[in-house]
Amino acid sequence: MIDYLNYTFNLEDQNFVSCLDELSFWSAPFGIKLLEAMPVKNISNVLDIGCGTGFPIIELAMRLGTGSHITGIDPWQAGLERLRYRIIQYGITNISLIEGVAEKMPFPADHFDLVVSNNGINNVQDLEQTFDECYRVAKKGAELLWTMNTNGSFKIFYDTFKTIVNDRNIPGGEGNIDQHIYLKRRPVEEMKSRLSNAGFQTLHIEKSSFSYRFANGSAMFRHTFIRAAFLDSWKKLVPADKMDEIFTELEKKLNEISVRNGELRMEIPFVLFRCVKI
Repeated sequence: MIDYLNYTFNLEDQNFVSCLDELSFWSAPFGIKLLEAMPVKNISNVLDIGCGTGFPIIELAMRLGTGSHITGIDPWQAGLERLRYRIIQYGITNISLIEGVAEKMPFPADHFDLVVSNNGINNVQDLEQTFDECYRVAKKGAELLWTMNTNGSFKIFYDTFKTIVNDRNIPGGEGNIDQHIYLKRRPVEEMKSRLSNAGFQTLHIEKSSFSYRFANGSAMFRHTFIRAAFLDSWKKLVPADKMDEIFTELEKKLNEISVRNGELRMEIPFVLFRCVKI
């Protein structure tokens, strides 16, 4: 059996990245909401922040057609290499890709008719600078559409995690977990305020949710996407010399929850922001 705690994925390894599903179960619910909300008329230039391996930028390019040009930006080199290969294979001609970060984008001011981000903006290092950059590169009247999962995500997991670190008097303990959640999933009202400070008017916030259902905690911890996207950051929340015993206990507790409930269901609440540059 693979030791999930000590077997890590290399997200810069093209062999691994080539196996990733660009339309993963994780990405799809957010992206579907974004695609339903996006304008499709009079859109010449689109920016996708955090385009990854291709969703939804390829779908945007195909839906908007060759009368529009879509630019993707992402710091993930291996992901962009995979995306470039797919663009060639699909014969798509209206996408450009830039390796870079949202806090400092190499685009002229007042350039894009539409800016989108599918669960990407909430993962940047500097939110204020990112929103300022989004405002700078968007044309007046351009929409900013973006999705993010909110702080109720994986609640059963995080509540169980907090109980264990508190019971064991782990330094930092619950505070480290709460800070981790906050930095990745800021409160919706805080995000709305930050958007306003940057010059965007929030037109609509749509709330939604989906769930990850597992047989038990053992299955969750060995799920490829959970291990590739979340596990490393979770492991860093506890001292290295306590990690094995804490995660062993965490897996046990989640397995017990699954026995009581008949499954382990992780709810993922999320929101779609529809904003406009004023």
